[in-house]
Amino acid sequence: MLGNRMLDHPPHTQPADLVALDWPTQVSEHAGALRQWVRRELGGEEGLDDVLQEVALAALRSENRPEAPEKVLPWLKGVARHKVQDHWRRVGRQQRLLSEVANAHQSHVSSPYDWVLGVDRLESVREALATLPLEERELLVSKYGEGRSCEQIASRKGITLKSLEYRLTKARENMRVRLSTFFPTPPPP
Repeated sequence: MLGNRMLDHPPHTQPADLVALDWPTQVSEHAGALRQWVRRELGGEEGLDDVLQEVALAALRSENRPEAPEKVLPWLKGVARHKVQDHWRRVGRQQRLLSEVANAHQSHVSSPYDWVLGVDRLESVREALATLPLEERELLVSKYGEGRSCEQIASRKGITLKSLEYRLTKARENMRVRLSTFFPTPPPP
């Protein structure tokens, strides 16, 4: 009888070298080497924690992880290489965007006084934007700087439209709070 024969055989076991790796542990064990490598690639500490967090998330979400322990660190460095490239692309986009905004603003200025006020305002917006958490800053730049639709951003981030709208609302509120320190509203008459 087929059912009885299946009970007579031991369950299939994996050889010791093919035991599934505990990826949270693997990422933690290699965190020091990754930190050192990413710091060198970035040229310092700025953006380091954000890139490392993206590496960890990508590693844990990936379905194409290596099974052999000796291949883990090279694979993680490959993931880190891509995340560092993403970081530099993002920085370049933000710098181009800020430059475009500054150039567009300067071309519409009617007097030197207006120009000075515009530069001060733009610098205040840059400073306020820089104080936002990375995710909020990226959302605002994607939406208002790059002109992406909410649907495009949600799809790219892999979240629902409602979740994105909530995050954008929170990001705008945080930006508004930060800008209020630069542009306090006058008291009512």
